[in-house]
Formats: sequence, structure tokens, C-alpha cells
Amino acid sequence: MKGSLVFISLVAILAIGYCVAQQAPAAGTPAPQVAGRSAGRGGFGGPIELGPDDKPAFADPPAGFNVKRDNIPHGELTPVEYDSKSRGTHRRMRVYTPPGYSAAHKYPVLYLLHGVGGTDTEWTAMCHANTVIDNLLAEGKVEPMVMVFPDGNSSRTVADLEAAAAAQAARAASVQASEGRGTAPVEAPRPGAGRGRGINMEAWLTPFENDLLQDIIPTSSWLESREISYVIGVTSQYQVFHEGARRWVSEIEEMLPQKAWKSRSAGAGTKGERISDWALLPLGEVREGRRRWILFRRRKSETVESSYYVVSASEKTTLDEIVKVAGSRWAIEESFESAKGEVGLDHYEVRNWDGWYRHITLAMFAHAYLTVVRARAEAPVDPSNEKKKLRTQRKRKHSFR
Repeated sequence: MKGSLVFISLVAILAIGYCVAQQAPAAGTPAPQVAGRSAGRGGFGGPIELGPDDKPAFADPPAGFNVKRDNIPHGELTPVEYDSKSRGTHRRMRVYTPPGYSAAHKYPVLYLLHGVGGTDTEWTAMCHANTVIDNLLAEGKVEPMVMVFPDGNSSRTVADLEAAAAAQAARAASVQASEGRGTAPVEAPRPGAGRGRGINMEAWLTPFENDLLQDIIPTSSWLESREISYVIGVTSQYQVFHEGARRWVSEIEEMLPQKAWKSRSAGAGTKGERISDWALLPLGEVREGRRRWILFRRRKSETVESSYYVVSASEKTTLDEIVKVAGSRWAIEESFESAKGEVGLDHYEVRNWDGWYRHITLAMFAHAYLTVVRARAEAPVDPSNEKKKLRTQRKRKHSFR
């Protein structure tokens, strides 16, 4: 799951370059001011203004890379409304499908996440991401793909978007009428209300993560359709339907009876067996012979927060087997921590892809080498092998005489 988020984040960061290049003013020309947004360098939502000390990190994009061309095929950009089960609301996203799209064909999917304050139109209305992809497809520089533009504000609904559009239309009508009368227009609420200072960041964090991973990206459904068992870690605000209502898993944890908890080891750690209390709550049958559960983990230390997992596997899978899989992530986390401390895996500043890739590759190679050397040094001594080594050394010694 984390891997998916990292991939999505990296793709979004790379794609930002297109948007920045599209909005940046040409050298020697003043930056245009956007109505209703704060102006000045560094202003939230304002235009990009380059200072005398700014240096370009990348070459300028080709002229017209984001300009719509009439002589090439164009993909389709569609607003898609959906019911967000994690939020319990009706929301909207936009989906781009390439020219000649067919539901029978499999395509890579690119999820583009916009910045705080925007909507699902940010990438297409301001950065023309769909036009950029159309042009790249026509030039044969990318393969056909589907692009998804979610709304990063998980509290925003279709009704909110419609109200904002109506307010914008009312404001435009007021401006037009005031120009005819020579008076100041009547201010209507702006569709971007909530931008800038005082914005509620909570809706952009865990609730949006749940909306993205549970409702937009069908990760679990894809795995279950192929009967692939999984144990996926989720946050305390992950929601499931329990006892007639949709509840957070942290809330359900407090409702579990004491007899539901079983003491199990998640495997050996640096300080011995990692004993925790575990509880398994059935959620229902996925298909014949397969079930889905919520797995709860309470560590013996009261200072450590509980952990939660979504599990899908054969209905015959035991708690011991599920706990073993959930605990296996500790070895991966331990490897990361060891690599950070021993070979400086995290000692870098991201400036470009090549530098980062080389650093990570060399650090991982060095860590693997040290692991092998350590394992050989700590391996138990076999007396028979020691005798063979002594005989070999004696033969070599005599051969040089």
C-alpha cells in the first residue's frame, strides 16, 4: 500500500514539471496576475515569479507542448461522479481516456494529485495535462494511458462543486451588470473559498487517503478478483460497516470483548519474541471459500499505538498464519533502519533522478555485502571444515618449499 502511494507521489512530482513550465512566464515578460488570487512571489495560489538568483533546473519544454493541435487524435476527458463509501458522500473526479480507448484493452493508469486549494479540474484547466498527453501520444513518446484526477479535498461533494459553479456564475453576472451601471459588483462567495490561511488540512490527509485507496484505486478488488491473499496495513480512521453503521477501526477496537483478543508472537525480534494481543473480526465472504477480516494488534507497551490491517484469504486461514504474515513486515522495516545507520541509505538530497538512483543502488549493494560478511562471520564453526582448512594450508606451505 505504501508502495502505491510512493509511486503515485513520484509520478505527481514528475508531472508537476509540465504544469510549472506552462505557468511560468517567458523571460523578460511580466508574470500575469490571476484574479482572485494573492499576488507576489511566494503568494499562495499566485503566479510563478522567477527571482534574479533563481536558476533553471531543467531545460525549457518544446514550444507548443501544451497547446491543443487540431490535426491529431484527442482523448476524452470525462467528469465521473462516484459514491465514496469511506466518506459516505457523493464525490467527483475526472478521467482521461486516450484516443481509441477500448474497455477490452489494459492500460497503465496515472493518478495525478493536485495541490492544496485546487479541485479535480486543476491539472486540466490550468496545466492542460490532457493536451500534453495527446501531443506526446501523437509524437509516439508515451504509450496510451488512462489518467485519473481526484479531488484532494475529501470533504468536497458534487453538491459543493455545483454550488461553487452557481456562485461563480452569479459573480460574473454581477460584474457584467455593474459595468453597465458603472457601480461596484456585488461579491458572491468564491468557488475557491477556503484557500489560503485557515484552510482545514484534515480533509486533505487521512480521509483523502481512505477515499483514494478504498474508493478510487481498486487495489483490494484487483487482488481478490485473482484470488491473491493479502494483509494490508491501514490507518486508525479506516472505515468499515459494523453493527449497523460505518465506523473507524479504532472505534471498533474499543467495542471488541476481551475474549476476542489472543496473545501471539509476530516473530523473533532483537529483544526476543514480539508478543502482542491480536483480534480478528470477520467482515464477510468475498466469494465462495474466501473471506475478508480486520486484524487488530495491541502491543504490550501502552506507549505504542495499535495497528490495523485488512486481510483477505481462504476462509480456512488461521489467526496464527495471518499474524505471521503481518509480522513479516518487521524484517523489512529492520532492514531499512539498518541500511540507514550502516551505509547512509537516507543520507541524500534529491536533486535529480540519476543521482538518487545511484545513491540508493550503491547503498543497497554495500548493505547486502555487509550482511553476507556478517552472516559468514557469525556462522557456527564446523570442526570438520576447520580440519580441511588446516590440511589445505599445510599442503600449500609444503608446496612452496
